[in-house]
Amino acid sequence: MNSLSRMLLLVVATGAMALSIPAVASATDYCVLTSCGGTNVNTLEEALDEAKKAPDADRVFLGTGEFQAQSSFGFVYNAAGPVEIIGTSRNDTFLTAPLGATTVLNLKGGIGSSVHDLSIQMPRYANGSALYTSNTARRILVQEGQEQSQGRDGVELVNGGKLEESSVFLARDPKTAAVALGVGGGTVRDSKLVGGSGVVSRYGDGLIEMSSIKSSEFGVRALRNVTTVRSTFIGSTAGTGLRADTQGASTTLNADGVSIWAAYVPHAVGVSATTALAPMQNARVKLTNSIYRGGGKALVAQSTDQGEAQVAASYSDYDPGFDTADGAHAQITEANVSYVGDSVFTAPGSADFTLPATSKLIDAGDPGTEQGVDLAGKPLVADGNGDGIARRDLGAYEREAAAGGGGTGTADTVAPVIRRFSATRARFRYILSERARVTVAIKRIAKRGGHVRLRTVGSLKRRGAEGANSIRFRARIGKRALRPGRYVAVIRATDAAGNRSKPRTAGLKIKRS
Repeated sequence: MNSLSRMLLLVVATGAMALSIPAVASATDYCVLTSCGGTNVNTLEEALDEAKKAPDADRVFLGTGEFQAQSSFGFVYNAAGPVEIIGTSRNDTFLTAPLGATTVLNLKGGIGSSVHDLSIQMPRYANGSALYTSNTARRILVQEGQEQSQGRDGVELVNGGKLEESSVFLARDPKTAAVALGVGGGTVRDSKLVGGSGVVSRYGDGLIEMSSIKSSEFGVRALRNVTTVRSTFIGSTAGTGLRADTQGASTTLNADGVSIWAAYVPHAVGVSATTALAPMQNARVKLTNSIYRGGGKALVAQSTDQGEAQVAASYSDYDPGFDTADGAHAQITEANVSYVGDSVFTAPGSADFTLPATSKLIDAGDPGTEQGVDLAGKPLVADGNGDGIARRDLGAYEREAAAGGGGTGTADTVAPVIRRFSATRARFRYILSERARVTVAIKRIAKRGGHVRLRTVGSLKRRGAEGANSIRFRARIGKRALRPGRYVAVIRATDAAGNRSKPRTAGLKIKRS
């Protein structure tokens, strides 16, 4: 089953659930200190309480200003029905809670629940997390007040929760984690994280990709089961970039396309695996297509009993001079690794960690790497050195294909990549990796004969530029207005060479005007 089929099945399943419940027709928009064309309510608490009364899909629109929870448990929504909490923007809508609160927003709604376009301010003396969710948080900003003394997380994701296109800025205090992955794990994508630790994956089932992390203790720390990091930058003032620990279970940390930059101090570590917390369990790190620059030791494996501590590095670049394997069951293995010296990034002092055009690490990655996107959203496999062969670079950033392809006449075989596709009643927004023709197919979710079907009702065709794009949409196809209901928008892009992107899908609800 391809990715489009999986995405459509999820949307269809959601649609089927909604269409099988008579209450769907009563889905409500709640307006809190703003005009949204729905039901006006006085507080966010009131809106969430009303939304809990029926299992339909409700939306809560928040105006500008600060919204403070009345309880030290913060704003809480824990119900079967989906709810969407929508702020005006990260610069205009602010959620906070009383001094010493354990949470500012606790969101555990039904499938499709989300919070986006707002800021969450962790209060003074916080004791927990600013956001706790099993749903999706997108385009949010999490910050904390001064006078903190207890351990705290900016965001805790559980049971598959997602943090996307967001920023979490906490003090680089050993007691803080910008993001914690709890039971059931979660995904961090296209986000900027600052804290004592960037991400702590406590139970595994974690994915961190296309993100930038700055930390003092651990960039990413995995404590059990499997965690994956890819196309990510980690900057550390003194601690460890990637670490696999054992805490009651064996741990595997897979890192692909990671750039790690640490301060030039003796105790800095790039990548480590240790069994110290549970000596009979195994800790393993697989490092591929990655770079480490900084002081201390690039790779460390430490076993304290029968458990195995392993770091396996391939197609990566670092200084191996101080690598350490400590213990009878500690092991470091290497294949196709290099060390080209200190001059590797374009201008690290200015936070530019891309590879210069002359770098020997361009097209030096694993030739079997599949296409995807790098930290900047560019195609992951490109012919950066112009030799006519598209191959992966090392690190989080991929050098774009050299002009002219090195004079080999090799055809363009790299498909365009679409990122951040979103659909509203007014616009479709997306980011393109290159210029391309774009088609947005609009499909209505309908129930017939006891089955849920997707019926194409029309499409929009546009020329897209490299970077951010938007398509104006007024719930019409040509001169024909779309009927109220639930829809799916599917976008694909085709470049001048005929390469076709993978589809991206977004849900869309059209209401009566």
